[in-house]
Amino acid sequence: MYILPQAVIAQKNINTGKFILATNGFGVGYSHHMHEGEQLIFADIQTINHPLETNMQNPNTVNPKAYTFAKINSAASLRIGYTAYRLLSNGSNSSLSPQILGGISAGPSLGIIKPYYISYQHNREDGSGADIIQQNEETIHNSDSIYGPVSWTKGFNELAVSPGIHADIHIAINWNHSYYIQSCKMGVRLDYFLNNLNILYTAQNQYFTSIYIAYEIGR
Repeated sequence: MYILPQAVIAQKNINTGKFILATNGFGVGYSHHMHEGEQLIFADIQTINHPLETNMQNPNTVNPKAYTFAKINSAASLRIGYTAYRLLSNGSNSSLSPQILGGISAGPSLGIIKPYYISYQHNREDGSGADIIQQNEETIHNSDSIYGPVSWTKGFNELAVSPGIHADIHIAINWNHSYYIQSCKMGVRLDYFLNNLNILYTAQNQYFTSIYIAYEIGR
């Protein structure tokens, strides 16, 4: 049986904003606590990095910009989900001790990829300047000809998506010693997508695991 969290006894529905820091990216989100806090629905968006990503700089250029070696796409996940809570330890306003709950979340998601472009000095010698391209076998074997990444905004008109699902288990530490609810969540998450999110050259990934921490505040 799910037990009414003390943090939301006085108000049945509470809206919170959150910031997410994960081992494979970061993001922001929104949560709507309902049924007197024992359940919530949420939406968030988080960047997704490949676990083998490595940043490099070209020492042969002036003021080199760091770029991610062999990266061909930037990725993110847009998630919506449902969370159910079970009370593990009741807090006390008088002693300023937090409430601790265990949560299980799941729901659909949408993987989003955007081309990751670099500036590459080709060997055509026709005066046409550097190429703005995705990394490939040639650029990987000639990394000394990579100047660095181009503007992060390039490629937004070339977005591609893949449907998926996500699930996580987490511990929520809640404080409610003012008019605001504050919550720190720590957990483990699995993201699975129906199609590969090709982040690195030749690397094909349909699932990503991560450890995350999220901080929420609202009223």
